[in-house]
Amino acid sequence: MSNSENRDPAQVLAYQVYSDLRHGRGWRDVELHIAEAPKMSYVSGTLPGVVPEADGFQVVIPFEFGAEGISLKQMERLFEDIPDPRTGNRMRELIFAMVDPDSTTVYIRVTDSFDMITTPQPTQDNMK
Repeated sequence: MSNSENRDPAQVLAYQVYSDLRHGRGWRDVELHIAEAPKMSYVSGTLPGVVPEADGFQVVIPFEFGAEGISLKQMERLFEDIPDPRTGNRMRELIFAMVDPDSTTVYIRVTDSFDMITTPQPTQDNMK
C-alpha cells in the first residue's frame, strides 16, 4: 500500500486549502491544525493586506464540495469545538472552504450569530 493511500481525506483537503491560502492568496502565518476532538483538520492564518493593529486572523474549515450539508446544530458545535488557536477563546466567525475535486475552492464566512438587517441601505447601483 502506498503512502498516499494511507492519508486521511480531511487532512488532504486541509492541505489543499493551506496551499491555496499561503501560495495562491497571499495569507500570512498560515498553519495547518489537526484536532483530536472532534477529529478534523483546519487551517488558520492572517488575511493579506491587514495592518498589524487590525486582527485579520481567521480559522478556515475545509469541506468536500458536494458532501452532505451541515446543520445549524453542527455549525454551533464547530464554534464550540474549534477555539482560537492563539488564545483558546471562542471564535466569533469561521470560514468554510468548499473544495471541489478539481481543487476549485469557494470560501464562505460564517458568524456565530445572526444579525438582523432592518433595511438594506440604498446604493447607486440599485437606485437606477
